[in-house]
Amino acid sequence: MKVKFSQGFIKPPVLCFRSACEMFGKKQADNESYDAYANRLRSLAKRVDIDDSTLLYAFVSGLREKLASFVLGKNFVNIENAINDARVAEMSLGEATGSDTGFLSQQVTEMRRDLQKLAQRYDNIAISAPVQSKRPKSPTSTVTF
Repeated sequence: MKVKFSQGFIKPPVLCFRSACEMFGKKQADNESYDAYANRLRSLAKRVDIDDSTLLYAFVSGLREKLASFVLGKNFVNIENAINDARVAEMSLGEATGSDTGFLSQQVTEMRRDLQKLAQRYDNIAISAPVQSKRPKSPTSTVTF
């Protein structure tokens, strides 16, 4: 019975090797978010049955270059901390992907244009009231009795 169980549920070494090669060989794609990349690695890690430290090294080594340098600069202890650091890096470096980022970047561009227009208007406004350097003297009135 143990033999039949192991034949049916234990993965052959070839599949484990293929998953391990894919985990360490494939890097994060340009259009892939850190979260999708982390989920892909987690599913591969379940097939290979590796520990968290190996998964952590595979995750950091496969991140895009800017994200990896940011994550390596932090003191990550486990895979969750590294994923959170990658989240911060992706948002702060402006490398987020998806449909929302295109819309947000378009709005930011429009806001910058509007601010530039307002700054130009402010610079071009002439002071409407002339500034008087000397106050005119009030007429002196003489009172006689």
